Amino acid sequence: LSEPLLALNGESLLDGRTINNVCFPSAVAPAYAPAGHSLASVTIVGAPALAEAELLLDVRAQLERWFGEEVHTWRFLGSFVCRYAQPAQEPPNEDGFMRQVKLRPGLYVCGDHRATPSLNGALASGRLAAEAVLSDAAPL
Repeated sequence: LSEPLLALNGESLLDGRTINNVCFPSAVAPAYAPAGHSLASVTIVGAPALAEAELLLDVRAQLERWFGEEVHTWRFLGSFVCRYAQPAQEPPNEDGFMRQVKLRPGLYVCGDHRATPSLNGALASGRLAAEAVLSDAAPL
């Protein structure tokens, strides 16, 4: 693929779907793949109860539903397990996605665990914490 896409899984993960999202980093950074090829990156959230060979078959089957038979020509390069890469995000989310950054006077907290579990969430939470510090430090 030549477009910088992030394909999100709109199917229910509760129905046994494994893939959370797929992106093609080589569409943004062509040096990530040889000329005429693309690099696909597949994200799986959680710890699937499948052996790697079974997981690969399951992922390929899902990718085939999304991208067609071309997936059979794709070569598996490797996998990387990033345990605890994101905070838990199971429903219900009773606290909302933007939790308070000021815990008490003089004590602030920020990070993706206080907002959406993502880089954007971490940055947004950091901005809110910085604004709270500046607001509290401003002369009256």
